[in-house]
Amino acid sequence: MSRRLEKTAGEPDRLRAEMAAVDASDYAALMAAQEALDACLAEREALEDEWLELSDRLGIE
Repeated sequence: MSRRLEKTAGEPDRLRAEMAAVDASDYAALMAAQEALDACLAEREALEDEWLELSDRLGIE
């Protein structure tokens, strides 16, 4: 679990950098980049929630 969190830690920043490089007039590309960022953030939030739940069960702080 922690490896998956570590592995995806830089992904939101990478996606934000890609989004910043998209032509501001290319709405389709901006929407696709935003959707990828939203999916990434949702996945990380789910992993963090799962980690917290598991750590509570195991008594890890």
